[in-house]
Amino acid sequence: MKLAGECNCGAVTMSVSGEPSIISICHCTDCRRFTGHVSAYIIAFDAAEITGPVRGWTTRAESGKEAVRFFCPHCGSGVYARHIGEPRVFINGGLCIPGTLAPPTKEFWMRSAEPWDAAYPNTFAMEFQPLREPIPQRRLEWATAEGRCNCGQIRVGVKTIQHAVVCSCTTCRRFTGSISAYLAIVGRDDLEMVGRPKTWSSLAESGRRVRRMFCGECGSSIAIEHDARVEVYGGILPLGSLPPPEGQRFRQNVEKWAKAYPVA
Repeated sequence: MKLAGECNCGAVTMSVSGEPSIISICHCTDCRRFTGHVSAYIIAFDAAEITGPVRGWTTRAESGKEAVRFFCPHCGSGVYARHIGEPRVFINGGLCIPGTLAPPTKEFWMRSAEPWDAAYPNTFAMEFQPLREPIPQRRLEWATAEGRCNCGQIRVGVKTIQHAVVCSCTTCRRFTGSISAYLAIVGRDDLEMVGRPKTWSSLAESGRRVRRMFCGECGSSIAIEHDARVEVYGGILPLGSLPPPEGQRFRQNVEKWAKAYPVA
């Protein structure tokens, strides 16, 4: 297998060849926050060629293992992860060219999956959820759903989700590192944010300029800002607070084996 890709700003490139040891979908809370999607597509290789500057953020699993997730510090695109003490490289599939990814064989942390997000057929699915110590934070004043990035520096509260979509555009794939992005669309007056996210501005395929927000410390995907609304990456919001998506953008970039999400 050969895969290649680059981040949204082009500063980081990746190429890899060989047989992957794992092709999986992960629903763990850390992956949800990092990608901003309801799950992450991860493919593991013994080694990969990665060029350009990356920044890492370390998290600890229930097992005691520490994982470092790397992202482009300029545009926020998710790139790869490593487990400390282990040589393998875990590539974020969204970085790769659409249509080049193999279907997953394993699916982890199904207890963190949204109720409407069923496991892929023919995958070995594990129903495990890591234990996490609560981080003491002041509660947002009026939010009905509130979440945070992996390091806790950015807090987001949403009063009302107008509707939700799944987006498979190349920019969202690279930015999140996942094969698609769950976007909760909210009005500006229905969004409350604590902390200062880093932003990356680009032209969307529609021709509109949009700003993507991410945590500059841990790389978690936060939101997209354009026009009079904000699209919050659903992965940072709590489990069970997300409605089923009402549509899917850029279906031409959807992997052939990818599941069809239930459309409300």
